[in-house]
Amino acid sequence: MSLPVTISDLPRVSATELSEVLLAQSSSNLDFTPPDEKKDGVAVVDVRDDDHIGGHIRSSLHVPSSTHSHALPSLVHRLRSKPVVVFHCALSQQRGPKAALQYIRERQRLVGTESVELAKGSGFVQNAMKKDKAEEIERSENTATVKKNVQRGEYGWEDVPREEGLPVVDGEGEMAEDGPQKVFILEQGFVGWQEQFGEDVRLTEGYRKELWKDGYWM
Repeated sequence: MSLPVTISDLPRVSATELSEVLLAQSSSNLDFTPPDEKKDGVAVVDVRDDDHIGGHIRSSLHVPSSTHSHALPSLVHRLRSKPVVVFHCALSQQRGPKAALQYIRERQRLVGTESVELAKGSGFVQNAMKKDKAEEIERSENTATVKKNVQRGEYGWEDVPREEGLPVVDGEGEMAEDGPQKVFILEQGFVGWQEQFGEDVRLTEGYRKELWKDGYWM
């Protein structure tokens, strides 16, 4: 994938589409693993600074734009297995898109030039999630087959050459490589989000309606 040159190269996701994905994601979570530590699902990164008040998207990560010069490498590592990452600021006009571009460059530097995938089109987030889930199931089945064969002794104790298409597995059974990550910008940022979902406690935390009665104040 060629490196995006301008903000216009970044795909955007609507608040409605993101809300549908987050609701489906929360309804399928049966454990208490922190959302950003799960290997599936969407990670939402909020890069607002002093204006990070009046509410935030439930389970989003707050990484102020003022910290990105040193925070991005650890963010790439933290989100390394996430199939989809969505960035936003207040309006998603400057800080959010800039953060997404910086994140993409850092992930490509640390993980590889093919580690990020950009695409446009209605419903792409849902489609990306479905595709990633199907690939995860296929990888799990392939990994289980390799482990089973080793346990049977079919390969003895020798190193088994990896067949084309099978995953590389480390000592704990984790994937040594992750597929391309999809990066999006949330249209209209948190300002647009709160207009639709500010009072929906399933989707928004810490919402203070009185702060938004006159619109965005910064």
